[in-house]
Amino acid sequence: MFPRLAEHYRSVVQDLVMSLQALASGLKEAGVTASCYSCGDGRDGHGASFVADLGDSH
Repeated sequence: MFPRLAEHYRSVVQDLVMSLQALASGLKEAGVTASCYSCGDGRDGHGASFVADLGDSH
């Protein structure tokens, strides 16, 4: 049971990291300062860090 849960967790984290990377890329194209740093290769289930500057008018 636990290996199956661990694999599901890794899959969810991988999807989230890919979404955050796409969001950072889209925001950059729109002129917003944004970055997403993934831990390792982004597929190991360790996560990522996402930062965006929304400015003073958010």
